Amino acid sequence: MNVTEIIQSYFGGEGAAQLGRVVGLDSSAAQKVLGTGLPLQLDALARHAESAQGQSQIVEAIQNLPKFGSIQSALAEPDGASNLQRAGELLAPALLGGKSDSILQAVTQQTGAVAGGSGKLLQMALPLLLSLLGQRGLNVNNIGSVLGALKGGAGLSGL
Repeated sequence: MNVTEIIQSYFGGEGAAQLGRVVGLDSSAAQKVLGTGLPLQLDALARHAESAQGQSQIVEAIQNLPKFGSIQSALAEPDGASNLQRAGELLAPALLGGKSDSILQAVTQQTGAVAGGSGKLLQMALPLLLSLLGQRGLNVNNIGSVLGALKGGAGLSGL
């Protein structure tokens, strides 16, 4: 299973539905938001990883995040949803290179989803995505090539 398939499996179906419920989106809307937003987040991460400082920041974030086995387990933690959202609020400005607002705008335009719920969903998805990438071996030695290969989010729009 390649990284794209792992991301699809992790965020697809029930995972998207669970995150959607937390932010007030139905399963279909949550899948559309993630299918549109995750590739944009991956692109922003890949661009940020083009500099040594960006690579260092991404790897440091991954090392400091818990290893979330599943979306369900992350949400089941005490204050799981609010902790994920807070982590996303803190990580997005630094790791997405100031692209958080434009990502949210693109997602709401393309999906027709409500900005409030979509923004919260994307904030919660970022630490989950980073944790998943770290668990799949993303590190300082391969960050440029792995994120570069994921750039464009090929195959993620079908979540």
